[in-house]
Amino acid sequence: MISFWIAVVLAQAVPAPSIPASVGVTGRVVNSLNGDAVAKAVVILRAHDPEHSLSNADETDAQGHFSIPDIEPGEYAIAVERAGFVLESTGAAGAPGRTIEIDAGQPRNDLTLLVSPLGVIAGRVIDAEGEPARGARVNALHYVYVRGRKPLPWPRLATAATFASSDCALGPTT
Repeated sequence: MISFWIAVVLAQAVPAPSIPASVGVTGRVVNSLNGDAVAKAVVILRAHDPEHSLSNADETDAQGHFSIPDIEPGEYAIAVERAGFVLESTGAAGAPGRTIEIDAGQPRNDLTLLVSPLGVIAGRVIDAEGEPARGARVNALHYVYVRGRKPLPWPRLATAATFASSDCALGPTT
């Protein structure tokens, strides 16, 4: 009986190994069309719960790698910001973006975030004499289906006679 109580006392004296509360998240941002690394993309983790309302971010290096240390456990929305690219959606159009669950003591070192390059429309609108057409409107149309029917197209771009890539960035589904 005494040996039992000695075992109980010794078990209480040995501290349990502590699990670190925060962990790191690392990964890579990749162009979905050609597999190339995307440098200078900003990867953002935004907490869903009010207790962890801060955003955490890192910019990718030349090989597309990012590392965000000290992430508290919880659920986070993932965003990637880079001019000319959009983060690929894992669900249907209009569905909530990608999320990640962070567990205490479980670092995430395996994220591969795919981004799609945006399309661009560029050109010059001219009249019958080959001169720039002043005040011309250019519309990029995107057809959508509502309840199985195709309504009138929705204009995505309206510009003057000369337009360039900075005026228009079209997503991969357009």
